[in-house]
Amino acid sequence: MTAHTRALALLLTLGLATPARAAPPLVDYVVQDGDTCQTIARKLYGSSKHLGLLHANNKLGRLPHRLTPGMVLKVPQSVDASTPTDTTTTANPTTTTTTNPPTTSTPNPDAILSSLRNEVDAFTPEQHPGRRDEPLSRGHRVNTHAASSAEITFADESRLQLGEQSLIVILGNTRTQARSRGKPEDTTLVTGSLRAHLGALAGKPRPLTLQTPSAQVSLEPGEAQLAVDAEQSTRLAVHRGSASLRAQSKTVRVPEQHGSKAARGKPPTQPRPLPAAPTWTTPPPLFVLQQDPAPVIAVYAAGLGLPGAPTPASWHVQVATDDRFNDLVVDTRAPAEVTRLELRVPPGRYHTRVSAIDSDQFEGRPSEPAPVHIASVQTVPASPGKPAALVISPGSFCALDDGPLLAIQAPLQLRPGSPHTLRCAADATGAGATALEIPRGAAGTPQAITTTDPLQRLDDDAVAIVRITLRDAADAPLPELAIQVSADPGVQLGPLTPGDEPGSFSVRARWPASPWPLALQFTSDGEPLARVELPVVRPQPPPVTKAPRISPLAGTGIGLLAATVPLTAIGIGLTLSDLRPYQDDPLRRLDLRPAGITALALAPVLLVSGATLLVLDRREQRRLRLTPQATATSAGLLLHGRF
Repeated sequence: MTAHTRALALLLTLGLATPARAAPPLVDYVVQDGDTCQTIARKLYGSSKHLGLLHANNKLGRLPHRLTPGMVLKVPQSVDASTPTDTTTTANPTTTTTTNPPTTSTPNPDAILSSLRNEVDAFTPEQHPGRRDEPLSRGHRVNTHAASSAEITFADESRLQLGEQSLIVILGNTRTQARSRGKPEDTTLVTGSLRAHLGALAGKPRPLTLQTPSAQVSLEPGEAQLAVDAEQSTRLAVHRGSASLRAQSKTVRVPEQHGSKAARGKPPTQPRPLPAAPTWTTPPPLFVLQQDPAPVIAVYAAGLGLPGAPTPASWHVQVATDDRFNDLVVDTRAPAEVTRLELRVPPGRYHTRVSAIDSDQFEGRPSEPAPVHIASVQTVPASPGKPAALVISPGSFCALDDGPLLAIQAPLQLRPGSPHTLRCAADATGAGATALEIPRGAAGTPQAITTTDPLQRLDDDAVAIVRITLRDAADAPLPELAIQVSADPGVQLGPLTPGDEPGSFSVRARWPASPWPLALQFTSDGEPLARVELPVVRPQPPPVTKAPRISPLAGTGIGLLAATVPLTAIGIGLTLSDLRPYQDDPLRRLDLRPAGITALALAPVLLVSGATLLVLDRREQRRLRLTPQATATSAGLLLHGRF
């Protein structure tokens, strides 16, 4: 190790596993709420030192084992002294008894490399890159490099978290067995820091003893932090539980939330309160839904500590992807005046915590971990054969509009023509759910197919049925899309009714004759869907009718000449005709209406070269009438008829 390398040498005595003999009959145990391997062993066998019986008969995976209520474990009915007590598996209780064939057990590792980050070497005994869940036994070493960390978990579920540039040498478990070799000073922290999480065992477990250049430390079950600085001063901070610090033949007991310091060549100081755990004045949100990357903001402040607790001189901020804070993505110190956290990380689940450091570099208990789940949302526009969709980062539970929260396994398709509300949370309970409004334009425009049935005439108006069918980009019908219909002035519309096929509608339209086209408009919540022009209708011509004759002499008349010239004569004539021809245009003639079905009418008469041109009957389009003339002088009898 160079002068720039901080090394942690931890020497632990190992208890070697003994070979297993025939296993006793097994029964089922159902895990209860709050159970751990230790509490189950204590409950069934009177001591947690027998937790190896659970590990030997159940496959519980990597340490630390996490039991859930309802799990069924296979456990021996009784303790066999020859049965190994530190093998690797788990157990739970019920009452059904089964007998398993005898099994043999190979020696089990004393610990595993339960977590590693960045560059971590293992010596087992050859040096090689460490592997997650790699077994570790007596004499094995783990070395972390710069910006790296590791966690080692022992069979009793105690954990040691190594910071960067640390070295640990495993020699055994001294907390449940007496040492068979080695001395207390064999466990040595040369420089750097160590955070220990020691599980509580039944009875009176032997403390974990560590030696530093200036002191000796005995760690009880709980959580403590031990550090050695460049001047080889030892600082012990107890966050939970208790510990002892001994130097220069003086021992002080350090209670919870207190710390003590032993400078080289000096006795330890009296325990002093640690800085209080910070509080979140604005905690990070439980769930963040982002369309564009943006920092997640949180604000923290000094908490309320024990009487005499020092004020923070700096902060230790950590963000990790696991709740044990092994996979750190942020591990930094910040000045005391900085109390705002701006988290800029990719989508995922994170845990954040902050601890206070006083002016003498004692670090207090961290704040309550604050989880935050960041999810990204991307809108994929509609394309031929594919509707628009939302792509959401995995691990989220989301719903569109009023749907239930479901785990995201595929993109969420958007119904075109409508706005949507996306609601997401970290789990199905909806705690901390966040909503995001998706505008109508992002969902795409529905395809509208319109047709008009053949029109029918009703008097001078036209009547037809107009139909519309709505489909998405994948040609799927859109029956849930709410649509409205309107029309130009003069067009009468019936109710909009659903068609036989999903997504189809029809409306009856009636419109008058017009020299310009009239149209219908289909909309959805004010957004246009389709415009349909109605066929142009021309007015019908009036029917052509002829005046019926009332007798063969119905067109007889006499004329009175007012003036004559050699070839022409102009005068007034009286004609005999029926009543009906004058009803269609009564202003064109003077109708004397004497009685019955006949009438006398005055009309101008023009005599040209012996022919009479009667201009009076306009209904007959000024038809020319020829009559013989009696005389060409003062008076004449005009006999004419209709041709």
